[in-house]
Amino acid sequence: MDTKDEIIKYWKKSPFLAKVIWVVSVILASSSIASLSETVFAWKGFILDGVEFYRELLEPLKILLSSVFQADVTGEQADLIVCLGIFISAHRKFITHRWLTPDLE
Repeated sequence: MDTKDEIIKYWKKSPFLAKVIWVVSVILASSSIASLSETVFAWKGFILDGVEFYRELLEPLKILLSSVFQADVTGEQADLIVCLGIFISAHRKFITHRWLTPDLE
C-alpha cells in the first residue's frame, strides 16, 4: 500500500480531535522550519566570512608546505594537514592530561 493511500485511510478513520491536532502540528512544524531557514540565512554571512578568513590564513601555509616538500600543495591537502594537526594536538592534550592526572580514571 502506498504511503499516500495509508494517510488517506487513517485520515478518514480518525476522530475530529485527532485531525485538529494533526493539522496544528503540521502548521507548527512548518512555521518552525520557516524560522530555522531565517536563522540559517542570517548566519550565512557570518559563516562565509569565517571560511574566507580561514582561506586567507591557509595561503601562507600552502606556500610554506610547497617550499618544504618541493611540490605543489593543493587546498584539499592543506585542509587535511590542518585537520590532522588539530586532531594530533587534541590527542596529545588528552594523553598529557591523563598522564598528569591518572587518578581521574
